[in-house]
Amino acid sequence: MFAATLLGTSSYELEEPGVLAGPAAQLPNVQRELESNGPSLAAPLDPRTPLPPEAHAWVEQTLSRMSLSERAGQVLMVRAYGEYYAADAQERLELVRTIQELHLGGVILFRSQAYEATALIGDLQQAAAQISSVPLLMAADFEWGADFRIDGAVPFPTAMAVGATYNAEAAEWMGRATAADARALGIHWIFAPVADVNINPQNPVINVRAFGEDPVHVGRMVDAFVRGAQREGVLATAKHFPGHGDTAVDSHISLPVLAHNRERLQAVELAPFRAAIDAGVGSIMTAHLAVPALTADSRLPATLSPAILTDLLRTELGFEGLVVTDAMEMGGITRRWWGGQAAVESLVAGADMVLLPPNTRAAHGAVVAAVERGDLPAERLEDAVRRVLEAKARLGLAAGDRGRSLTSLSSRFALALEAEEAQQVADSAVTLLRDRSNLLPLDARQPRRIAVVGVSDNNTSAPTVDLVAALREPLGDVSSYSIDGRTRGDDAAEIVTAVARADVLILAVRVRLRTSSGTITLPSRQQRYAHMLAQLDVPTIVVALGSPYSAAAFPRASTLLAAYGWSGAMQRAAAHAIVGETPIGGKLPVSIPELYEVGFGLERPALDARLQVATTVAGDETSPEAEIVPDLAEAQAILERWVAEGAFPGAVYAVGHKNQLVGRGAVGRMTYDDNAAPTQVDSIFDLASLTKVIATTTVAMQAVERGHLRLDYSARALVPEFAGENKDKVTIRQLLTHTSGLPAYVEFYRDYEPGATGPDTRADVLERIYAVPLEAPPGSRYVYSDLGVILLGEVLTRALGEPFWEYAEREVFAPLGMAETGWLPDPALLDRIPPTERDPWRDRVVHGEVHDENTVALGGISSHAGLFSTVDDLSVFAQMLLNRGSYGHVRLARSGTVGSWVRRQEVVADSSRALGWDTAYGSESWGMFSPTAFGHTGFTGTSLWVDSRRQLFVVLLTNRVHPTRDNRKIRQARIDFHRAVVAAVDAASR
Repeated sequence: MFAATLLGTSSYELEEPGVLAGPAAQLPNVQRELESNGPSLAAPLDPRTPLPPEAHAWVEQTLSRMSLSERAGQVLMVRAYGEYYAADAQERLELVRTIQELHLGGVILFRSQAYEATALIGDLQQAAAQISSVPLLMAADFEWGADFRIDGAVPFPTAMAVGATYNAEAAEWMGRATAADARALGIHWIFAPVADVNINPQNPVINVRAFGEDPVHVGRMVDAFVRGAQREGVLATAKHFPGHGDTAVDSHISLPVLAHNRERLQAVELAPFRAAIDAGVGSIMTAHLAVPALTADSRLPATLSPAILTDLLRTELGFEGLVVTDAMEMGGITRRWWGGQAAVESLVAGADMVLLPPNTRAAHGAVVAAVERGDLPAERLEDAVRRVLEAKARLGLAAGDRGRSLTSLSSRFALALEAEEAQQVADSAVTLLRDRSNLLPLDARQPRRIAVVGVSDNNTSAPTVDLVAALREPLGDVSSYSIDGRTRGDDAAEIVTAVARADVLILAVRVRLRTSSGTITLPSRQQRYAHMLAQLDVPTIVVALGSPYSAAAFPRASTLLAAYGWSGAMQRAAAHAIVGETPIGGKLPVSIPELYEVGFGLERPALDARLQVATTVAGDETSPEAEIVPDLAEAQAILERWVAEGAFPGAVYAVGHKNQLVGRGAVGRMTYDDNAAPTQVDSIFDLASLTKVIATTTVAMQAVERGHLRLDYSARALVPEFAGENKDKVTIRQLLTHTSGLPAYVEFYRDYEPGATGPDTRADVLERIYAVPLEAPPGSRYVYSDLGVILLGEVLTRALGEPFWEYAEREVFAPLGMAETGWLPDPALLDRIPPTERDPWRDRVVHGEVHDENTVALGGISSHAGLFSTVDDLSVFAQMLLNRGSYGHVRLARSGTVGSWVRRQEVVADSSRALGWDTAYGSESWGMFSPTAFGHTGFTGTSLWVDSRRQLFVVLLTNRVHPTRDNRKIRQARIDFHRAVVAAVDAASR
């Protein structure tokens, strides 16, 4: 719209009945297509699809050339960490030596850095190529995105959070996005999704890794994830077969027993695996747990059982893909089986790939020896190797796709699009379990002191940084504290004292999975301190950042939210739900015993924190529920009379009362010509000196609040060119209160040709302002000074390190959605811009360019004039001020900051000035308002006034200087109009 901005068309149309549109949360949209990072595949990843002839030939020819030792290596995988290694680092040398000497089939990546991981993958593929034509399968546990293992990746919601959306498209998106990131790194195989049905709340190893406890629902999500991932060219893995969701023992430590009969297993545990197989899943991972109903042995892990891997998985369920064991170094195996023996037994049972044997060389030797002895049939090993090679062929590895380029990683990995989609899914997952006092949502328009206490299940602080930041954005006054295993009584007492002064307490409880811990619960110490806080006489919101089952520990909490995770996205989602920025619609994918059934979840619509368009309430207006809208007919009639009397050709007004736009209208025409177009409510006016408060004062307020500036800094400290007697004593505060001693106005523009203005004249005008002598000692008297505000604009530009107008567009107008506010309007908008004066200096009617001549000399952009806007944009801005710095879930400044800036400063006796703003104190013209009301006027006939006591704002825009500035009737017209508005508002309030 404006040459000085990047803003588009207006966002303040009536998007829906009764709402003045502005910034609003995006609804979840998980259907966006992601660009594939993978190469064209040799064949679909569905193992039921026959390989093309050339791929089949490669598999058979490669297999026929392999020695027994090479075949034994192809069914083994080792771990690697994607971190920096020197060329002669022992860890690197040993890893390469193992891959080359044993001819390993693959590598699984653990905690890594993105660039280091990609570089390592390329190096390892090159190492493998030196001794074989068979590439490595690179794998990783990307259960909820690459962030599960890769630092710098986008943190996705947990599987249970996705389950809480009950949206299969969300699961498909996560599969696709995860796969795209994997291929960008050079990873071909992801050990995801978890297909376990988490029925047991005490399950210490699955929990939020599962989609839920309903086998049908879990199956739908698994199906969608698998299809999404494999469409992006990555092999997906359903795990942990035949089902690890109803166990209370961590298989990393010991061997769990799944003590259910066949009927129950078929109905519950196996259902999601059947869904995965039907979806064409490429691999299935085994579980280290005993299933006596299938093996008649309570000590035999499924990983080592032919009855489970061959009879059930291969024969009964018809799975044709790759079977991979869970890590063979886990306690569920090692407590009873030697690693070499376990590797052999798993292959005999029907596994095709042995993951992380405790001693890879020993496992390799054991497999070779077992074949030579006949304990492991050669045909069984050949079948396993064939499946490994088929997977590599399907992934395109036979065509030489061994790694990915580092140079293009940033354009393919962890894209901003993923973060946006992840946040949308996270927002839709948050589940409201309880809200007895209807505390949610917290309305930012009602100032509150918020205390956030993170409660951690270990000796590190709970992650609440993103939660607190997301709450501060709309709410402002948010303090944070932490309770963890290190907290002692004195620490807790200090927190209790601080929280007791808060208006709302948010307990963010992090209970997470910790592999090999054997438990998933909040320790008694932290739970005791958390209960102390929850029992204070402070409204409390408990947020479960992790296991939703932790909600059971807070039966007395009045408000309870489940977020299912502690990633930044889930923390922000919880904050969005708390303040009503997004609707709450998640449903429990698991039941919480004795409290909530699966599928439970209270719903809350998003809080529309924008300015509502008032409508008259039908029915008995004398009832307490009736909403009486002020009758502004007389106020509009006054404007029409003043148009008839020639005070201005046209006017547009807006009146807001109690967060409602109770009146908005247009009168008159663009000019006095009979055929002139009528003024419209979307007309764009030259705001003149309203620029001082809408832009400059707001930028200065933010600059001070954010630490870029202080009110009592010397202006000369930032602009040394501002030199002369007493100028070193001029402060930012004095520039804002017009007490600097600078003169009111100097007609610099007369020394320039109107058509020759630009950067050179701008610099020249600024230099002349710097040189103007003070007319009075700083702080001694009040003189409304354009020069002081022009100087303030340069001060802001230097303090911010960028032009103040660019900062204003980005940090003020854009966050509020003020898309029709800016300098230098586009000529295409001329038919919406009322002309101003017939200017003798320019020798023409000024139309679509700034009226103020000094601003023209400054290139059309100034801190004292030059801004153009509409009543709708200014209504949003005014409501933000009434809300003490917040609008539409956006906070421009803290409540206390706004309050102090719009308050009369009393810098000079009897001055009515606030910081930048004027006030109604002692004013004859503005005496209809409360003495603490604040506002400003503009020379072209514009004004904005805010009366906080009445919860009222009034915007009036006219082009009273058309055709000449000598027309002064605006003064009485303003008084008459505003008196009528205030009288109507007071009458309605009574």
